[in-house]
Amino acid sequence: MALSLRRIFQETRHRYHLELVCGEEGLDNIMSWVYISEDIHTSDFLQGGELIITTGVSGHQSSSWLSRLICTLIAHNTCGLILNIGPYIKREDISDEILSLCKQANFPLFVMPWNIRIADITHDYYERIFRDTQTETAITDAFQELLFCRNAEHGLAVLQSNGFPDTLTYEICCLRYESAPSLFFPVLKRQLKTLHPSFHLCRMEQNLLIIAPGIPQDQMISAVTSMEEDLLARFPNLLLYAGIGSTAASLSELSRSYFQAKAAAAMAAHSKCSLYCFEHMGFFKILFSVNDRRVLESYVQEKLGVLIENDQTHHTGYMDTLHQYLICGGSIQKIAAALFCHRNTISYRIRIIKEEFGYDLDDGHACFELTAAFEILEYLRILR
Repeated sequence: MALSLRRIFQETRHRYHLELVCGEEGLDNIMSWVYISEDIHTSDFLQGGELIITTGVSGHQSSSWLSRLICTLIAHNTCGLILNIGPYIKREDISDEILSLCKQANFPLFVMPWNIRIADITHDYYERIFRDTQTETAITDAFQELLFCRNAEHGLAVLQSNGFPDTLTYEICCLRYESAPSLFFPVLKRQLKTLHPSFHLCRMEQNLLIIAPGIPQDQMISAVTSMEEDLLARFPNLLLYAGIGSTAASLSELSRSYFQAKAAAAMAAHSKCSLYCFEHMGFFKILFSVNDRRVLESYVQEKLGVLIENDQTHHTGYMDTLHQYLICGGSIQKIAAALFCHRNTISYRIRIIKEEFGYDLDDGHACFELTAAFEILEYLRILR
């Protein structure tokens, strides 16, 4: 579910007399924890997503301490700051410079009266975070039960009771990532909740999974594209690949869509493409429906095994030559250009493929079977 700062503020503003001074654009930040900070030098312990509370007891002697504190908190990706107005922090300490700083960074700045007990608000927020974490874990476990057909009836009941009805359609996106920094996951969660509050993000096997109820696929594609652009702008070294499965008509069809999304993500990574949809995988969609990988491997061995073995043993180029022959419609000139070989070399290889290995390349049906074998071989490489 993920606990947003907006939700916390709306539910507790009157109880703790909270006032939002500026930074409203950042209220969709995800709150991971509550942290009381009176010393700017403790910022190294921050991991991102914390809501900070300060009384200013350690820094009020310096006129610039508050702006330096806020700059540090923004740099460490905290989600907001509550100033406990009292003997150490005055309302007038919130200068125009500080307001401008928070507005530019979309950093929520709150004030709270001195008579509010910090122990009360922190205990309340800890309880909310704990409950929200429990709920989010239960939802993720329920999706796993459904996707892998383990106690699916129980998983269905849990999801329906947490706002995921069986009557809606569902979109699934599988994310594969490499070189992800520590802040990647909380930033991703915040972006998803900003894009659509019902998106659920969970870790599934070695991937991240985004499950979106009740939105059309074109909206899902647009959301994932926007999310990827934002993440890559923030983390330039991040390698991120997304795959989207076909639309699931109900929760019971999620499993099929999940494995399609995994295949599409593998295709995206193989193609060095940021996003791939299962519906655009062409012939690979048919191969995906073959549950027994050994059937595909056997077909490749039957049609191409002799050439594969010969290339591996003698370092010849018959596999590449035959593949290009099928792609180029038998044009020796095009094959030579594609493989950077002399025409005579290509003609010689084609003759050997026909005469010594027994491939009838004048038979259209045989060429179709060979083309299918190459497609299967590529598909198996992608799914490694």
